[in-house]
Amino acid sequence: KGLTLAAIAQIIAISRWAMDHNEFSIMTHALSGDTAALRLKPLDGLHLHSDDIQALEQLSGIKLPCISIAYSLKHEQERPLWEAFWPKCGAKAGFSYVTSLGNVQPADKLWLPNNVLPQVRSSKKEVDLPFGLGVLKHTAHVVV
Repeated sequence: KGLTLAAIAQIIAISRWAMDHNEFSIMTHALSGDTAALRLKPLDGLHLHSDDIQALEQLSGIKLPCISIAYSLKHEQERPLWEAFWPKCGAKAGFSYVTSLGNVQPADKLWLPNNVLPQVRSSKKEVDLPFGLGVLKHTAHVVV
């Protein structure tokens, strides 16, 4: 069960005041979740809902925590104002990726044909990886 309608109305009113007065730093949380069960969550973990986020959710099957549309439900024409406001408060606008190098985990094998790692190279070969990830050696499997 989510927040009460009265609590939601108060949160939207406070958020509206902050937006109208350019008080970005006072906003630390925002409404998130299904409109039937809204909750207050930290802004630094929330995304603006966009076509890109929706496509990523469909491809991955993972639901990303997004700021609720409740803020602009009554006044749809204000949606761009809210979309400009939330990133200034610390919400994530769009998405990015971080590259890293790691050891192969059991879950990684699920993406491979027959869930089997390929053979490692028998000849000596080292390749410099981009993004400062180091050197890819022929002696072991890694996940980028």
